[in-house]
Amino acid sequence: MAAQIINDSVTVQLLSDFEKEAEWFFQKYNSFKDEYRGKYVLVKNKKIIAVASDFETLQKKVKELGLDITSSFIKYIPEKDIVAII
Repeated sequence: MAAQIINDSVTVQLLSDFEKEAEWFFQKYNSFKDEYRGKYVLVKNKKIIAVASDFETLQKKVKELGLDITSSFIKYIPEKDIVAII
């Protein structure tokens, strides 16, 4: 099956925004990971705008902010760093 080309400008913009938020998150991760260990964070416009200890609470905060959860960049920051030994 051939890959489908996305040409919907709204979808392309959402994907582009998500990619930018993810890039910012991983570039800045070490600067805020200790502060938010064990929590879910919502990133918007290269800022952490909501934090919660559980996903359900973060979902409520996203709704209160008038954002769509499906187009929001949300990450869980583990309580301990994960190390992979290969």
